[in-house]
Amino acid sequence: MTAPGWHPDPAGTPGHLRWWDGEAWTDHVHEQAPPPPATGSPLDAPVLVVGPPRVATPGTRVFELTDAKGSRLGRLVETSRGGNDSALGAALSRSKAWQHATTRELRGPRGYPELLLAWGPATMGTIMVTLPDRREVGRFASGAEGWAVQAFDGRPLGTATAAGVTDGQGRRLSSVAPDGHGGWRSTVEGGPHTEPVGALVVGAAAAADVLAAS
Repeated sequence: MTAPGWHPDPAGTPGHLRWWDGEAWTDHVHEQAPPPPATGSPLDAPVLVVGPPRVATPGTRVFELTDAKGSRLGRLVETSRGGNDSALGAALSRSKAWQHATTRELRGPRGYPELLLAWGPATMGTIMVTLPDRREVGRFASGAEGWAVQAFDGRPLGTATAAGVTDGQGRRLSSVAPDGHGGWRSTVEGGPHTEPVGALVVGAAAAADVLAAS
């Protein structure tokens, strides 16, 4: 039995909620508050909140992205084992150099990809981080004590773990905290950071669950 509360109007009125008293629908209706407006870019947010995943289509999961105030920043779209719902993902899948088991696109509030992460058999323990035009930003390489953070030219930049990213001197660049519901919150420490560090910190936030599981 559904608990008393406001629920989407069963009459089908868009944007309206109707009160369910625990036994029947009542005549009490009100407009549903619109979602917070999309603001900024997930690449620039000092706090990036990644919501729990939902299955969009077979092989595709979506994570909603918000800032510290709950304003929408975009979404993280994960595609596994083949079919991708974007032209970018499809183009990468056709390239032999980019045949990965899993890709994640970090999309801004307008729906355009801003960062791409890819991992799987083709990379063997490495998460590649690239821009939409396929230029590599850097990568995370799995090791005994976490993931080594490397620039596109191979320079070591620090370490990524389930708790966040630290630089080569052990200074915290970001902190990650799970929300207990399948999502997490990543906070930039001492930023904003110069590139490619800034984009890799965001990349680590976008793959925090993967980094934590390995």
